[in-house]
Amino acid sequence: MLMITYYEISNDVTTREVIEAGQVLMDEGLWPPEGMDIIRWDTTVDNWGVSIAEVDDYETINRAILMWESMVPGMFEETRTAPAAPVEESMAISGALFEELPTG
Repeated sequence: MLMITYYEISNDVTTREVIEAGQVLMDEGLWPPEGMDIIRWDTTVDNWGVSIAEVDDYETINRAILMWESMVPGMFEETRTAPAAPVEESMAISGALFEELPTG
């Protein structure tokens, strides 16, 4: 399942805290969690970003977000995560659904 996550890092945490937590997670083999294939993981100069990942299930994406929040409490000002699909695929799926719906 393809997932997109938008995140904002809180101004209450330091970049150093986030980097150190990430290093610990990677050194321990916890990041990325099993069942997660990171396609893109981008950040901006003002501490927000997006990630696109292929995950096995809900538990995997939940684990990914919770591990960061546990390592750096209060790290996220906001996160938004949702299943996603390439636009062409989404258009085809939506078009097929419209064909199935009764017209009125």
